[in-house]
Amino acid sequence: MAKGRRVLAASTLALIVVLGVWWSGRWSRSVRARSELLAADQRTTADLEEIRRVIELRTRFDPQRVAVETAQDAERLGLSAEAAAELGDAQTHRRLLDEPEVLRAGQEWRVFPLRVRASHEKVRYQQHGATVAAKHLVATVENVGARPIAYFLVLRSEDRGRCDVRGARMHNAMALMPGERAEVVVCAGGGKLRIERAEVLEVGALGYFYLSMVPPHVVGHDRVVTSSHAPDRRAPRCTQLDAAQIESWVRDGLTRWVDVVDFFSRHHCDRFPFFLEYRYREGPRTVPAEPAGAEPQP
Repeated sequence: MAKGRRVLAASTLALIVVLGVWWSGRWSRSVRARSELLAADQRTTADLEEIRRVIELRTRFDPQRVAVETAQDAERLGLSAEAAAELGDAQTHRRLLDEPEVLRAGQEWRVFPLRVRASHEKVRYQQHGATVAAKHLVATVENVGARPIAYFLVLRSEDRGRCDVRGARMHNAMALMPGERAEVVVCAGGGKLRIERAEVLEVGALGYFYLSMVPPHVVGHDRVVTSSHAPDRRAPRCTQLDAAQIESWVRDGLTRWVDVVDFFSRHHCDRFPFFLEYRYREGPRTVPAEPAGAEPQP
């Protein structure tokens, strides 16, 4: 009887071992199959993502689509049909100063296409929670040329240097139409105006509106100028722009004011991101500009 139980136990143990080996193999095969399936799923997802990327790039940079979009922009803004075609035209860049220019109140400095007049005027601003009106040094900047311009001025008080606390007057801090003026508040108090830097880029009519959508701090203006930027209501501020990234590139000298404004005078800032390799150059440009490696492969 005992012998029979031993035989039964041995047989049972053998069966357990066999089943264990079989189950272990089945488990390994299952794990391997699942891993292979998962890898296949991942490859499929990657393939789909690449297809999506190629389609998106081809659509974004498709010349016919861009032509339609820019023509619609021009029509919405009340511009001629030629305004969209001008986005690829040559744009002249000018540095207007070799050394700083100093103006007393009532004096003006004129180098085509800018005229800058210094004055002392009462400007309202916040001080210790109260609104006060006090004398300020003001620079009135006017585009006296025949074309719209992007402009960048570094203005200081000759006596007090940079004034971070000051009032402001609303103006377009990025671009000016022919005959348009910007009243730029430089410093609280009187004194002389010091013009340390002056650059302009001639742009097209549609480019003027595209530039007006870009917040001024992107190209190096301070918070007061940025908060006083008030372009035409038809040029709403961009919402898809990586402003902090571009601002850091400009601050670190990796790109220049003229590179950024040339790009955004040709590209709607909510549709095309600025890329670091872009450089201003004389002569016509292909619009839209594509970063290296953006050309989709078939």
